[in-house]
Amino acid sequence: MNIAFKKCLVFTDCAQKVAEARVRINHICSTFHPAIAIHVNETNGQATTKDPVTGNIVPIKFELCCQEPHFKPTLIDNKIINCGWVRGALLVKNANSGASFGCLDVSLVFQEEQEACGVLSTDHISEFFVRHEGNSTCVVFLSSTSGVIEPYLIMKCVFVVQKDVTRNEKVLPPGCPTKTPPCPCPVDC
Repeated sequence: MNIAFKKCLVFTDCAQKVAEARVRINHICSTFHPAIAIHVNETNGQATTKDPVTGNIVPIKFELCCQEPHFKPTLIDNKIINCGWVRGALLVKNANSGASFGCLDVSLVFQEEQEACGVLSTDHISEFFVRHEGNSTCVVFLSSTSGVIEPYLIMKCVFVVQKDVTRNEKVLPPGCPTKTPPCPCPVDC
């Protein structure tokens, strides 16, 4: 008697994810050597610094470069809980000349819950990076733990993933009497 097991696709979906991090502007300044002083206009959020070559005050441009994400999914009955992170680099540049003032290693995190009808906690999930859709940076003002309002940089990385949930199902040979229901998935799944 040859009993076989087939992986049956229980759930599949293509989903957008957004990884996010925030860092104090003062922290960005202190990580560069030599350190730079970044000033942020409270009215429009424009960041500026003194150009070390010319001595002029110049606008700053923040650029985020992201790598592929790392996934840490968990299955519970009828739901996928996902979290993970994306490593990246934050470049701080002179917005006029494009010259770089420095680079900071960053880690952006994501988490989500998704309804997934029919999924069991004993199933297996695979997630695959499909494509990178873009990045965003934004200077905002937030209250610190001490109550002081400070400028922060919010960074976002947007990407699309494919989620496949599979289940091992027993496939009995033809003509074998059975008391268990047949595989709910097609035989060629």
